[in-house]
Amino acid sequence: MQGVLKTLVVALLFGGSAYCSNEVEEGKKILVLSPHPDDDVLGCGGAIAHHVASGDKVTTVYVTSGEMGIAEPPGPQMRAKIREQEGSRASEILGVQHTQFLRLPDGHVQANNYTVSFIENIITRERPAIIYAPHDDDGHNDHREVCKMVRIALDRLSHRSDSYVPTLRLYEVWTPLAAPTYVEDISDVMETKMAALAAHASQLAGIAYDEGVAGLNRYRGVVHGVHIGSQIGYAEAFGE
Repeated sequence: MQGVLKTLVVALLFGGSAYCSNEVEEGKKILVLSPHPDDDVLGCGGAIAHHVASGDKVTTVYVTSGEMGIAEPPGPQMRAKIREQEGSRASEILGVQHTQFLRLPDGHVQANNYTVSFIENIITRERPAIIYAPHDDDGHNDHREVCKMVRIALDRLSHRSDSYVPTLRLYEVWTPLAAPTYVEDISDVMETKMAALAAHASQLAGIAYDEGVAGLNRYRGVVHGVHIGSQIGYAEAFGE
């Protein structure tokens, strides 16, 4: 896949506009920051699959292990192990090359000097061309704190002497973006995204996230004019 094919489409919702694309440039480093195992798949699983298909190197960092997402009786260590195994399997399905678990406490993520420095070090190590993270107003506090970590880390890095400035793409999980600035057509990889989500069996057992995200991505396809021939396609939306 060569170059970038972008089509400017007029958003039918909120009166905004957004770029819509189903291709990405080749050979870049991509960093995905996921508050919990499954947020990456829900928010940008299609984009991840596209990056992998284009030969990009994708690293996914799970900030927590999502241990609060499974009800007792399993203890927290076992719950974390289950969620990490599911996250690793989902990443394999998407073709992610590297995963890392920071194991911060689920439900208690905070953007402080320690956590921001950790994210800053990861960004410095990876030097990704694009960083994916939840958007600022997402409905889960851990998601908002991860977004805050990334923004502070990037602000710190902006004061260094080199000119490194990655692209930040903020995805939606619990709360749809009011005015996305970039929309990616994921119709061709929607099956891969759903297969990766199916790896999170512990989460789908309680909530139909698969139906929810399929509806959201279909909705994005409708309002942003994504089609597969004469049929409405699927899309992921991002802020910045």
